[in-house]
Amino acid sequence: MFPIDQNLQDGQGAESVKAAVAAAIAGRVGRFDGGVLLVAVSKTRPIGDIKHAFLNGLRHFGENYVQESVEKITALADLRIDQVDGIIQWHLIGPLQSNKAKLAATHFDWVQTVAGEKIANLLHASRVSRTKLCRRSSESVVPFG
Repeated sequence: MFPIDQNLQDGQGAESVKAAVAAAIAGRVGRFDGGVLLVAVSKTRPIGDIKHAFLNGLRHFGENYVQESVEKITALADLRIDQVDGIIQWHLIGPLQSNKAKLAATHFDWVQTVAGEKIANLLHASRVSRTKLCRRSSESVVPFG
């Protein structure tokens, strides 16, 4: 666990969090793995906190309740428009029920938890071109669809 809130409040921004992640990776595996993506779990955070984190360098945010996330995603839609340092990206990180697949596919950029073929097919049928689905292999997360 890294104290993201404290670092952002101290004005250090996301770079200090990324540096702490890189140091932890280097300490555990003996090298820096540039393939690690920092996703800030924002599921309990208000819209203002998410915008503050974005303005301090974070770009990827994870939510696990589809319906509750739509309000945040809609309120922060202006951050999807080209920004100098990249646009906001939303990750669905929790379990997904089949009746919420279409809503998830139209609002999230990434769906990290595809629990089966039925959900994958529903997401694929409902997705917009920017939505990426992920399947987990034993070694890594592999984008597909």
